[in-house]
Amino acid sequence: MRKYIELMIWAMLIIFNAACVDDKIEGLPAPSGDDDSYLNYEPIPLSKLKIEGRYLVNEEGEKVNLHGFTQNYDPYFQDYAFNNYDVDGCLRYSQRMIDKLLKAGWKVDCMRLHMDPYWFKEPGCTGDVFDCYNEELLKKYIDLVYIPMAEYAISRGIYVVLLGPIGCREQIEVGEPYNEHLIHVWGDLISNHPKIKNNPYIMFELANEPITIKGADTGEYGVDKPEHFKALKQFFQPVVDAIRANTDNIIWVPGLGYEQHFDYFSQYPIEGVNIGYAAHLYPGWMGSDGINGDGGSGSGGYQNFQKGWDKQVKPVADFAPIIITEMDWAPEKYNASWGKAYTGTAGGAGFGANFKYIMDNTGNVSWLVFTGVSRLAQFEDIPGEPGAYTFLNDPEACPWQCFHWFEEYAFAKDAPTVAPTKIVLEGIDNKTEIEMSTGSNKYVIVKAIFEDGHSEYVTMRDECQFISSNPTAVGCPNKGEIRALADGDAVITVRYTPANGAPLEASINVRSTKFSYSEFNPAIWDKGTFDVATHTFTPALYGQGGWEYSSGLDLSAYKYLAVEILTENTWVEFKVSDQAGHEVTYRFQTDGKLLINLRQMQDASGNKVDPEKIAKVIFWTGDTKPITIQKIEPTNEGPKLFGLDDGTLNPSIWDTGTYDPDTHTLITGQWGFAGWEYPAGVDLSDYKYLVAELESVEDGAGPSFRIFDKGYWDGAAAEVNFDSSLRAVIDLDNLSKNGEKVEPTHIQIVGIWSTGHKKIVIRNVYLTDELE
Repeated sequence: MRKYIELMIWAMLIIFNAACVDDKIEGLPAPSGDDDSYLNYEPIPLSKLKIEGRYLVNEEGEKVNLHGFTQNYDPYFQDYAFNNYDVDGCLRYSQRMIDKLLKAGWKVDCMRLHMDPYWFKEPGCTGDVFDCYNEELLKKYIDLVYIPMAEYAISRGIYVVLLGPIGCREQIEVGEPYNEHLIHVWGDLISNHPKIKNNPYIMFELANEPITIKGADTGEYGVDKPEHFKALKQFFQPVVDAIRANTDNIIWVPGLGYEQHFDYFSQYPIEGVNIGYAAHLYPGWMGSDGINGDGGSGSGGYQNFQKGWDKQVKPVADFAPIIITEMDWAPEKYNASWGKAYTGTAGGAGFGANFKYIMDNTGNVSWLVFTGVSRLAQFEDIPGEPGAYTFLNDPEACPWQCFHWFEEYAFAKDAPTVAPTKIVLEGIDNKTEIEMSTGSNKYVIVKAIFEDGHSEYVTMRDECQFISSNPTAVGCPNKGEIRALADGDAVITVRYTPANGAPLEASINVRSTKFSYSEFNPAIWDKGTFDVATHTFTPALYGQGGWEYSSGLDLSAYKYLAVEILTENTWVEFKVSDQAGHEVTYRFQTDGKLLINLRQMQDASGNKVDPEKIAKVIFWTGDTKPITIQKIEPTNEGPKLFGLDDGTLNPSIWDTGTYDPDTHTLITGQWGFAGWEYPAGVDLSDYKYLVAELESVEDGAGPSFRIFDKGYWDGAAAEVNFDSSLRAVIDLDNLSKNGEKVEPTHIQIVGIWSTGHKKIVIRNVYLTDELE
């Protein structure tokens, strides 16, 4: 739940903290006769759940995925249906909403019960939730509100996920007071309560929406690097251990970034029994279509959504079950959901249908709808009229779809009695030929069409096989996934062999190449466009576009990456990052050319950017003018260095000078510097010496030959005066600056300094291993 809502509620409580009714009325009387919302339910028995491997299972060992809703007991979330701190009114209304929900036909078996801090805030306190925490009130309302509601839901056949009190602040840190608070509250109060302890129908979600955590290695706050998950384990493991000292209730551990990042939990998993992971997923998150209340947005359709899920959540879904405790969507016009999006179609645009397809295929994901219970309780299973839809009956909003999906989950389908007649491949824009960037992946949805006209997705079924004619170039490591491994062509054949019919096949031709323009993503940051035919990227303001490689692009066989662009933008930067998150940035000069030394890439902290595991190659600019990519290719051909007549010598690196390429005559400005600039760096380590020779020097010029490993004002790594033969030699093995050795592997500037306004005629500048 969003943080600013919580702050708004606290402000309102200052006004309303009078007129409290603190005592629960023992044995609530039956509701009045004109209220038929209550149902005379007999308690519905539930099976005890536990976690085995990556699945939630029942007592019979059957795999279970739960589906349901959320409930919060702050009046704000209950339509102000009861007076302030009115326990009896809260219980009556909340229980009535559960019954109305069930009476409306919702097939739900799980409820997230938020232990909302509304009930245990110190009266009159104006600080934040943590500052105003009153433990005696928490103890009191655990007994008066939270446990009665949990027991009521359980009696209706609904498992309960208790969301811990007090959500996370924006930045958390191992060992801080909030971390200690979680250990105490979960270990000493909640898990040790006699009505909660070892209750197999009550599960724990440890915290609401951790955002960033202080890294375990660098101390930098973030959400998606290994050190953040190393720290997150250190943060939550003591909480889990405190709970396990009391009980074996199932625990759901939240991720970072509002519970949408689990990237490296596989390296630092929480230890113990009955451990799963709790996620939130709104439109615009994980590359999905739509926007949400936090400002996130996306427009990548199914492909980007699947890639985002595989990057951020699949690493834990591969070894533990997942529960999504917040998710909704609807067209923005209804103003009735946190996420603004459409249902769309699986494999195409839209959020809802792709969400269901991805969750179903993952196979171990439980999920809940965040839409308010009072809205869901008003649902009627009557189709709406096109043009007159409402939030509840619009097929493009979550209530209509989720109601019917929950029915599907509740009533297992019998195997079809009719045979399929064909299979079709979706998610690839109905193409039979595609081009992919080497190191990237795409996803294919396999749909079987049956004799009676109905269709089913069969991608993940055992009967479905993916076969590559050239697996060294293009492989299928997982069902539904095509991965470009090396340059080359392949035919991917999908074969579906149903139990009651003949084998069916469909195929697609795939070409793998390192920088496929059809794979260029113009919306890595904000929504730009890309013209594949002209190779032109038109960015949004401060937008980013480029290539992403889920499997990593290996350029280690090459020394350089050559990039050339045409643009009228004031500046354009080129970023290369590896799978470890290290990123190096280069800025294009006026000629629009870069020659990047792949073996000398380093981020701002000096970490090597690994050319064997490239994750992203991105263009970034602060303008919106088009950028036409004329060339991007790896090569072993190094730069043509120190040209005298090719226009590469800049006479005005410092102060304005002139240079005649026909006569090789240089005149610097006063105390000026001229030479060659290599912003991406050049590697001169294969040679021992760098030599400059002059034909003539006008008296008083006083030239010196200089080399720089960084910018001009960072200082030279060597300065050598010309001898009587007008030659200057720089020993590349003995470069130094500020008393420290400088390696000749990343040289950015080479040139000649002079007093200025005097003619200097250059004979040659060259690299050599031997001096004459």
